[in-house]
Amino acid sequence: MLRESWRHALAAARAASWRAPLLAVVSYVPLLALAPLAGGQLLVVGLVLHVIVLLALVRVLGAWRPAPLPPVPEVDEQGRRVAAPPRPGPPTTDADRGPATSLRNAWRLGRAAVSLTGLYLLAQVGAIATATALSGGRFLSDYSPVTQTMVALPVAALFLTFVALAPQRVALEGDPRVLVAAAHSVRIARSSYGVLLALTVVEPLVAVGVLLGGAGDDVPTGRAVAVAGAGLVAATVGKVLVTALSNELFLRGARLDLPLER
Repeated sequence: MLRESWRHALAAARAASWRAPLLAVVSYVPLLALAPLAGGQLLVVGLVLHVIVLLALVRVLGAWRPAPLPPVPEVDEQGRRVAAPPRPGPPTTDADRGPATSLRNAWRLGRAAVSLTGLYLLAQVGAIATATALSGGRFLSDYSPVTQTMVALPVAALFLTFVALAPQRVALEGDPRVLVAAAHSVRIARSSYGVLLALTVVEPLVAVGVLLGGAGDDVPTGRAVAVAGAGLVAATVGKVLVTALSNELFLRGARLDLPLER
């Protein structure tokens, strides 16, 4: 199944052409632009905007996949009718092949993006708590901010892996129920944790590489710019491929739906 998923993911990434890399680059703009402002207090806003663009990227790659998106099932595995979202957003269609349309539809899922951001921040809190416990309480007091970031990002991936496919349900199906999407992702992660962990850790590893290569006051400007540029290229390619493969793992994985109350 993994080989078939990888083949479909590459086909979707090739078919999307410049559109997927464009959205991947745009997704980093809010983080880079807002993180330094107001002492980092606007970082949460940047994260929400980042997630909205991520939802648009999921929709573009889903619209360009070689096989049509399967319909949302009306009954669950036990034959019970499935409860539809109370306020569904727009599901992914062929119209989402354009970045502008996918961004508009992703913006309509803004409330879900805020909730997804909350899950990601919760994972970061868990990572910091874990690192603090393992360091005997010295993580926040004795380590530099750069070291804290290099440790917290990969550790957070251990937690984020369980909800890594939540954006796929929200974006592809227009289902704004983030807790249901997270539970759905957890069910798939139970059988594919290793694969999802490998996908989730790509961006943190790129960020750590950039910090190791370009951090420090004595780093020449030319080297810092080269490291940042190489990191952006690696992050963009990784984000497109990871998102495309995550789409396939979600579509081929086990489902979790809420039955109608009787």
